[in-house]
Amino acid sequence: MDEQWSFVGNKKQQRWLFYAWEPRFKKIIAHAFGSRSKETLKKLLERLARFRVSFYCTDDWQLYTSCLLSFTTPIRNKPIRKKCLKFG
Repeated sequence: MDEQWSFVGNKKQQRWLFYAWEPRFKKIIAHAFGSRSKETLKKLLERLARFRVSFYCTDDWQLYTSCLLSFTTPIRNKPIRKKCLKFG
């Protein structure tokens, strides 16, 4: 999972894209647009629920950890370049 931003008109009007990348298929399997907030991240996690994701790789943005823990049960935390959390 990751996020990126762009703007509309000027940089004060930021728009964020949160997305989940499935490396085996080389495809984005879910995305959500909005502010860089817990609400937008929750939209993405709700869209991912049907896929039964068991392994997340994220950066160190604190909201990833707190939101992922509320949506899933952790098995272990194993860093691989980015922060990776495995859930079951």
